[in-house]
Amino acid sequence: MFVIPQVLPTIFVVNKTDQDLENIFITLEEYKSKDPMIKKIKCGDTKTASIYNRGYAGTKALYLYHYDKNNVKHQYIIYDQITAGYCNNIRVLITNVDETGSLHFSVTLDYDNTKTH
Repeated sequence: MFVIPQVLPTIFVVNKTDQDLENIFITLEEYKSKDPMIKKIKCGDTKTASIYNRGYAGTKALYLYHYDKNNVKHQYIIYDQITAGYCNNIRVLITNVDETGSLHFSVTLDYDNTKTH
């Protein structure tokens, strides 16, 4: 059996709210490609997205963003020290959506997805 090493960061987005979440985007500072999108995450589910971070010099910020029901963009920094060599998992655990449409969440860097979450 061959093990293929992970070469891109994978973002695990966990929805622990009481509602379905839609159109969650991941992007990097100065990202030149189409932002990866998670179309829908049902309450209690986990979805993943990977982002291409090769070829970017220096340290960048990794963002998660979405638009609320009034089409207002909400953007959050997930990790402010990502480099081209970073290829570990990141978990974003969303626990609440407040009345303004803002997400409340915690981030786990170097997340081990083989453990129960």
